[in-house]
Amino acid sequence: MEYDLALSGRLYIGGELVDGAIGIKDGKIVAVKKQIPGALDYGSKIILPARTDPHVHLRDPGFTQKEDFFTGTLSAAFGGVSCVLDMPNTDPFVYRYSHLEEKEHVASRKAVVDYGLYVGMSNNVLDEKALKRAPALKIFMAPTTGGVVNELDDVALNYLLNIMADYPQVTVFHAEDSRMVKEGPAGDLKEHMRNRPSEAEEKAVERLIWTGKDLHIAHITSEAGVEALKKKSGQTAEVTPSHLFLTMDSDLENLAYAKVNPPVRTKRDRDALWGALRDGRIDMVSSDHAPHTIAEKEEFETSPSGIPGVETALPLILASVKKGLITFERAVEVLIEAPARRFCPQKGSIEEGKDADLIVVDMKDIREIRADELHSKAGWTPFEGMDAVFPQDVYVRGGIVIKNGNFEGERGFGRNPWF
Repeated sequence: MEYDLALSGRLYIGGELVDGAIGIKDGKIVAVKKQIPGALDYGSKIILPARTDPHVHLRDPGFTQKEDFFTGTLSAAFGGVSCVLDMPNTDPFVYRYSHLEEKEHVASRKAVVDYGLYVGMSNNVLDEKALKRAPALKIFMAPTTGGVVNELDDVALNYLLNIMADYPQVTVFHAEDSRMVKEGPAGDLKEHMRNRPSEAEEKAVERLIWTGKDLHIAHITSEAGVEALKKKSGQTAEVTPSHLFLTMDSDLENLAYAKVNPPVRTKRDRDALWGALRDGRIDMVSSDHAPHTIAEKEEFETSPSGIPGVETALPLILASVKKGLITFERAVEVLIEAPARRFCPQKGSIEEGKDADLIVVDMKDIREIRADELHSKAGWTPFEGMDAVFPQDVYVRGGIVIKNGNFEGERGFGRNPWF
């Protein structure tokens, strides 16, 4: 067989690193062999599947001063992400098919990696036509950026999940009990945490798990939330690097850089999250990439909540392998395999028939994160100076997007597999 491209190196397959080669044709992996003559040889460097990030806010349309589909997906590519799933709280809020169609029109002309577009629910309206063209439905149990909230009593919640059982789309919840969330001012991270206490997360997670239905819980942040996950019965949950690497006591130049919903919490909460990520109670890592401008983050009390992170999630976790915080195998599972399996199964593994989405990493190449070297419009990061392992090369459907740490892709290359 003739290939469009062939790569060789240390391949991560079935939980092991093996020397081998990958044959690619028409954007798919069509062969995995010991050797392929003429393959581009990466030697001892590791070839991994690229990452699907199931939780990003690219702010487009409506808030393009913060981010847009070009800069957001460019940032994703540099972070080893070949597919982003964008949340619906843009302007307009995406809950009708017409909103989804408008957003697709924008994204298809700008995206440099693949993408999917969440739909939400407003005024208890679930648009079936929109849902069928989306990877997932997002339910906001408490207000966050954009002011959206879905108030569902137990009857309505179960009714919704019974409807969603007939669809392959994942139902994703921002899990905080709105009755326990205060919308008053907060002057620092401790006050922000008091306004959105861990008990609010605990109660919401318990309520979701109690349904026994298939669903996904976004951004677990607390020891209480982790304890509630012990009763999971098939549901999945995610954690963000913001909550794994930051606490309310973090030494930051600007505390507003760590203001996010749900909040960063105590060191004890952070340690509980790492433990749950290691033992499987937390299934995966998402970035919850949520950029705002530097000007918006100047004053803590008036600052919107949200942290950019799609470019740094994989690099931070890979660097944590060297520190003994997580094994390499578990890092690949939570960063790459589990998100793809749950949300985008045509990606996430090196096997015949899967999309040829691949990244090349050198685990010895540990660098410090610098905001002025990142690619989001935000221009800042709370992870400044932290260790990271960035991918050297990134392929999306066999096309080179990042080569030797430089952008080689093009606007509009990204595709929406659901649309």
